[in-house]
Amino acid sequence: MLVLQLTLMAKKSRISAPKLQKALVGICRICESHLATYLVQKHYHSRIASGKQDLQSQRYLLSATLLWLLGNEQNTACSPAAVGSS
Repeated sequence: MLVLQLTLMAKKSRISAPKLQKALVGICRICESHLATYLVQKHYHSRIASGKQDLQSQRYLLSATLLWLLGNEQNTACSPAAVGSS
């Protein structure tokens, strides 16, 4: 029963590092170190995946902003030429 409670605590996606560590230590003390190892791997895998997703969305936003800025620069560069030629 205690292993189940600690496992559910460790599986929470928004668990803080100290709480995760306490849960994993508790699981190891009950001689379930393979379960603790699995939970650590699962936790860090999800952290890496969410970090990768954040980087991809930031990359898209940066690309869109850069294109917008380049478009504005091109428009301001063309405007004086259009005014001067009329």
